[in-house]
Amino acid sequence: MKSLKPLSNVQMELMKIFNTNIDEKQLLEIKGLLAEYFSKKVDEEFSKFEEKNNLTSEDYTNWA
Repeated sequence: MKSLKPLSNVQMELMKIFNTNIDEKQLLEIKGLLAEYFSKKVDEEFSKFEEKNNLTSEDYTNWA
């Protein structure tokens, strides 16, 4: 049987914040906010990667 991993710090914090039920609309809004947050983080990291590696639009055209 596979053992469960302990909860992460973010899981623990979210459990503290949301210890009551919310309606489905609020849940979807929160999921959207989290998705936007992590999407922004990915974009920021990729921008750093592009800058570090001096990538240009020509590089993307060549890869395609």
